[in-house]
Amino acid sequence: MRAEAARVLAKHPDERAKNGLLWTRWTDNPDVVPHAIRALVQIGGEDVREALLELPDFSEEESIRKAAIEGLAEFDDEEVRTTLQAIADNEEESEPIREAARDALAAVDK
Repeated sequence: MRAEAARVLAKHPDERAKNGLLWTRWTDNPDVVPHAIRALVQIGGEDVREALLELPDFSEEESIRKAAIEGLAEFDDEEVRTTLQAIADNEEESEPIREAARDALAAVDK
């Protein structure tokens, strides 16, 4: 049920759902959180940016980490750039995660 609700909100974001979507990230559920992240990115805000900056370190789920990294491409500031660069340069990260960070950096640079 939560996964379906997050998918719908990703397609039709609603500011009223923001707090619930932000809370969802702590569940670390790969069936729900990536959809919640997409909805949050569309809603936007500093609290969303902060949540996305935390997720790559918090979650061990690759799909969640990748969605958070991709979402960071929508926020252009020095902290986001530094975080993405650190992930891209970290040889202990999986290649899909490093690639997502490189792609997000390229999007921020446009």
